[in-house]
Amino acid sequence: MYSMKNVYFKSFGRRKEGSPLEISIFDPIRMQTSTSQTLREVLEARVIRPNTKHSKLPVRLSVSMPTPDFPGTYRPEGILFTTKTPLTYCVPLDLMALTNGQTFTSQDYWSDFLSGYEGFVFQGLDLMKDFFPDSKSALDAINVLRESQGLPLVPKQMDYNEVCFENEVKIKPVGLVGISPELVQLGLENKLPVYSSIDGHFSNISHPIRHPIKKWRELVHLALGSMFDGYQGLAQEREIDFK
Repeated sequence: MYSMKNVYFKSFGRRKEGSPLEISIFDPIRMQTSTSQTLREVLEARVIRPNTKHSKLPVRLSVSMPTPDFPGTYRPEGILFTTKTPLTYCVPLDLMALTNGQTFTSQDYWSDFLSGYEGFVFQGLDLMKDFFPDSKSALDAINVLRESQGLPLVPKQMDYNEVCFENEVKIKPVGLVGISPELVQLGLENKLPVYSSIDGHFSNISHPIRHPIKKWRELVHLALGSMFDGYQGLAQEREIDFK
């Protein structure tokens, strides 16, 4: 299922200060991280490749579809895009919340899926929203399941969904999110609106007349404000068995 009306968000981060914004690949066997694509490369190619590994899943591309009901993001900077590539599956929270992992990070990429995880995996976004209309309902439900199995609860800061693709995704960029100078410059070069946060994207959707930052002076002022990174953040069909 797909719709060009769906706007997805792929987060980017830096492995060290001064390095380009990138999508990284973490190898859970070698415990090593390498670069998959930089943001500049994605904007040039208009393609995002799968990059996330798990011991029981095919390599996948994990993104989110931010909405006012699922307002969070895995990291604070990234790219907003539409695509005609159909999603493979989606969940109303971070995939790692469906495992017996303790950290909800790449350290859990070798963890097993919870008994009952299937109830959180959907083939389409509309069906997912029928079951879990917002982040709170999903977090409440997964925490009941995790608590029954003696596992740490998922923090409320994980208020985002996760949408997975198992093939490379051809994209149409529609905006960038963040305030780092590199991101602002890429917005100028690619004639894309730049939002200081995902809230700016929501505001633009709700009030189209309120345009994102476009003027050079505003962009420079925003870029010089600060640089930051955040913390980062799935089931093929509802009957899928990862074991």
